[in-house]
Amino acid sequence: MATHCFHLRIYHCTMAAAPASATERARASLSISNLLNPADDGQPQPTPDPPSTPQRKPKQVDLSRSDRIRIRALHEWGGHTYEEIFELTNRKFTQRQIQRACTGPATPQKQKKRKGRMTTPEKQQLQAWLEEGRNRYTPIYLLRPKLPPSLCQYGETAIRRAISDIDWLSVIRTREIERSDQNKRQRVRWCQEMKQRRPNPEDWFTFCFSDETWAMNDPMWKKRVLMHKDDDKRKYALKKRKPKG
Repeated sequence: MATHCFHLRIYHCTMAAAPASATERARASLSISNLLNPADDGQPQPTPDPPSTPQRKPKQVDLSRSDRIRIRALHEWGGHTYEEIFELTNRKFTQRQIQRACTGPATPQKQKKRKGRMTTPEKQQLQAWLEEGRNRYTPIYLLRPKLPPSLCQYGETAIRRAISDIDWLSVIRTREIERSDQNKRQRVRWCQEMKQRRPNPEDWFTFCFSDETWAMNDPMWKKRVLMHKDDDKRKYALKKRKPKG
């Protein structure tokens, strides 16, 4: 019985001391000095590779006119897909090159370059054209197809720049009510009658006024007009007609 108690005491002492020694070893291994200055275990430390510039992939071989014709023949007449042509050509060309050879022109086409800016005589011609008829009411983004042949070769940016150079603007047209002489006389007569009915200022406190320029039910959206900066906007105002009903 005494022998069993002695062995149990040794076992409990060993189990109680084991966690303490493991904790101490963990603390020693995680100390800052050991992490910054690791002990030399006799093995050579690996040397890191020096930084280097990444190498670019070699440029793919450009397709010649004969290559494009052969690839297009394989696709159109042979019925092969892009992946099959890629394998049949021993992966000499990329699938993107094969796709462009089948969809694009066999011979590279030179793009036509548009002119940059209008000359002074052309700006004068543009101004004369805008002053004719109802050309000034055409939106700027629709001007190019309607311009004379000598001016339609310019792009939208060049046309906008030329319009700005001749001191013209694209403004929103104001809205006014179309009034005839008879309508004006009726309005004056109505004001005189209402003044007789309501002579005192207090009589108008219960009177409701409305902005008739917005109360009309005539459908009309914002519209623009090209005009010189010194012109009067009222010359190009939108006239609201009398609503039906």
